[in-house]
Amino acid sequence: MSYTHSGTLFRTSSGRIPANQQEEFEHLPDSQLESISFVTARSSDIPFDNPSTYQEALLHQERIRSLEGSIQTSNNQIRSLENSVQTSNNQITSLKNLNQTLSNNIKELKETISK
Repeated sequence: MSYTHSGTLFRTSSGRIPANQQEEFEHLPDSQLESISFVTARSSDIPFDNPSTYQEALLHQERIRSLEGSIQTSNNQIRSLENSVQTSNNQITSLKNLNQTLSNNIKELKETISK
C-alpha cells in the first residue's frame, strides 16, 4: 500500500499506519506510484509508530531535497562558467587572428613604403 503525507509518497512493507496518524494519509492510486521519495527509496519501512524516528526521517528527507537543490545550483554555475570560458577562448582566438592580420598589414605597409 502507498500513502502520502504533505505530497510525499511513503510505502511501508507491512502497509500499516497507526490509527492516530490515519487521518494524515490518503491512499494513492497505482498511477501515482512513480512519485516515490528518497526516504521511501532508501527505507523499506518508515516506522510510523515511532514519532521521533518518523520526524527524523522527514528532516533527513528535507535535507536531501535541500542538498539536491544546492547540487543543481552548483551544476548550473559550472555550466555557466564553462560557457564563459568558451566565450573567452573564442575571443582570444579572434584577437590572435586580428593581431596576425594587423601584423601582416604592417609588414605590407613597410614593404610599400620602402619601395
